[in-house]
Amino acid sequence: MMGVYYRDFGAVGDGKQDDFFAIKAAHDYANEHLLNVHSDKNATYYIGSANGTESITIKTNTYFHGCKFIFDDTVIDADSVGRRTSIFIIERDTPAVTYTDSDVKITSVKAGAENIGWKPGERAMIVLVDSNKRRYIRYGLNADNGSSQTEFIVVDADGNVDPTTPVQWDYDTVTKMTVYSINDRPIEINGFEGDKRTNIITWFNNGPSEYKYYSRNFTIRRSNVTLTGIEHSFDKYTPQHQGGSGCPYNGIFNVSSCSDVTIADNVLEAPPRYYLIKDGCITQNMMGTYEFGAQLANNLTYRSCTQSNFFDPDGSVYKYGLMGTNECKNLTFDKVCVTTFDAHRGLYNATLKDSVTAHISLIGMGVVRFEDVTVYMRDRSPDAIEFRLDYGSSWWGDVYIDGLTLKYPTTRPDKEKCAIMRYGFTNHNFGYKSSMAQNMTFRNIVAVEYAFGMEDGERWERVESCNAYGMRIFTAGADSVDDRSSDTLSGGVANLNPVTPPKSIKVYTEYTGKYAEIGIDNDLKFTIPSGPTYKDTKVIIDSTEYSYADAPIPTISAPKSK
Repeated sequence: MMGVYYRDFGAVGDGKQDDFFAIKAAHDYANEHLLNVHSDKNATYYIGSANGTESITIKTNTYFHGCKFIFDDTVIDADSVGRRTSIFIIERDTPAVTYTDSDVKITSVKAGAENIGWKPGERAMIVLVDSNKRRYIRYGLNADNGSSQTEFIVVDADGNVDPTTPVQWDYDTVTKMTVYSINDRPIEINGFEGDKRTNIITWFNNGPSEYKYYSRNFTIRRSNVTLTGIEHSFDKYTPQHQGGSGCPYNGIFNVSSCSDVTIADNVLEAPPRYYLIKDGCITQNMMGTYEFGAQLANNLTYRSCTQSNFFDPDGSVYKYGLMGTNECKNLTFDKVCVTTFDAHRGLYNATLKDSVTAHISLIGMGVVRFEDVTVYMRDRSPDAIEFRLDYGSSWWGDVYIDGLTLKYPTTRPDKEKCAIMRYGFTNHNFGYKSSMAQNMTFRNIVAVEYAFGMEDGERWERVESCNAYGMRIFTAGADSVDDRSSDTLSGGVANLNPVTPPKSIKVYTEYTGKYAEIGIDNDLKFTIPSGPTYKDTKVIIDSTEYSYADAPIPTISAPKSK
C-alpha cells in the first residue's frame, strides 16, 4: 500500500520521546503529495508539551494499525493556550471565507426561504449570524446572556436551500456570514488492526477545578470523513473527594462546521467530573465535561459506539454523560450505548435508533425520532426525555417514538411518578417563546422494573416486572403553563412567555414488531395531562380522535402482547 510511515520521519514510538513533530512532518508530506499515512502497529506514541500551539493536520487517509497514543495533559498548564490546541485537526481542503458588515453577500433572509438570493458557485455550508438578536438565553444555575442568532444552511451552487437544513429564523440583518465548501475528498481515519483498536490514553490534567476546558483531541473540520477504531480512556487522575482537582474537557472528538461525518466502532470513556472551586471553596456546581462534541455540524452520525464506563463499579448506571452539541442539524445515533444524548442550543432533526442510553435532553426544532431505544431511568431524573428547562423546554416540531423501553431499578422509590417526557416552564426571556412539541406519537412503550448486582466482578441484571407502573405521557408544569403571574421577567413583568401546547397526541395501544413477539405480561396505563392548557389538543387513541373540549381522557391502556 502506497504511503508514508511515522518512522520514516523520525518517530520512535517508545512511549517516552515526544513524537509530535515527527508525526506532524509525516502528515505534512502526505498532505502535499496526497499519500496515505501509517503508524507502526506496535508503537506507543507519546505527545507531551512539545507542540506548544501547533497541531497535526490530516487531509489524507490515515491508518493507526492498533497502535497506542499517550496524550500527556499533566504537563500542560491550565493557563496556557496549549490546553485548547488540538493534537490532530482533520482539515478541509478549501479555506472558509467570512464576510462581515457591508461585505456580506446576503443582507437578509426569512425563515423558510427556498433560495438565499446569492450563488456560491458550488454546494456549500453557509453560517448566518445576526448579532442584533440574542437566542438561547440560558436560565438557572449556568445562566448566561445567550448568543447571537446563528445557524447554518446547506445550499447548492445556485443558492437553493437544501430542505434538510432549512432557514429556521428570520434574519432581518445578516451581520456576518461564513461560507464553507463541503465538497472535500472523502477520507478515513482508521484505528483498526484486525479487531484491535488504537488505544488513546489521556493523562488527566492537573489544573484547578475551574472552567478552563482542555481540547487536546481530534478536531474534525473536514466534510466527508469516517473515523473508526479508536478506544479512548483517562489515566493519572485523583478523584476530588480524595483531594484531586482537574479542569473539564471538550471531548476527544470534536466536529465543527462541516457535513457528512461518521464516527463509528469506537469505545469511549466519560471523563472524571469535578465540582467548581470558587474562592477556595468547593461549590455545588459540577462542571460539564465531554468525551465528544459538535458545533454547526450537519449529517453527523455516531454508529456502534460504546461507553466503557456506562455502569459504575457497583453495577449502577454511571450518572454522567459524555456528549454535548450546539447548533447542529440532522444528528443520528445508531446502535450506540452511551449514558447521555445531550443537545444544547438548537438541534434540528435528531434520530436515535437501536440504542441504549440513560438520559436524553434536547432543545430545538424539526423532528426527533426514537426507534427501539432503551433508557435506564437514573435517580437524578424522573423522565426519559427532557426538553431542557434551562433553555425553555422548547421543541418547535414533532416527536415520534416507536419502541421505547424504560428501565427502573427495583430500588427506585418514585417509579409511579416517572414520565416519558419532561417539560418545565418559567417566565424567562430565552430569546424566543417556549413551545411543546406540536405533534407527539407514541407506539410500543414498555416500562421494565429490574434488579441488578455484581458477582465475581461481573454485572448481572434481571427483569422483575413489566408494566407494573403507569406511565405519564409528560410532565409540563401541570395546568399552570399559561398562568404564571408570580413568575416574572426582570422588571417585574409577568406572562411574557406563554407556552404553546401540543396540537396532537397520538397513542397506539397495540404492540407491534418485536414488542409483540417478546411477550409482555401487563397492560401499560398511560396518563395524558388534562386541564385548560390542553383544551385544543387533539388526542388520537389508535383511530379514534378525542378533544379535551369534549371529554378529558385521564388514562388509557396498551394491551399486553399476545
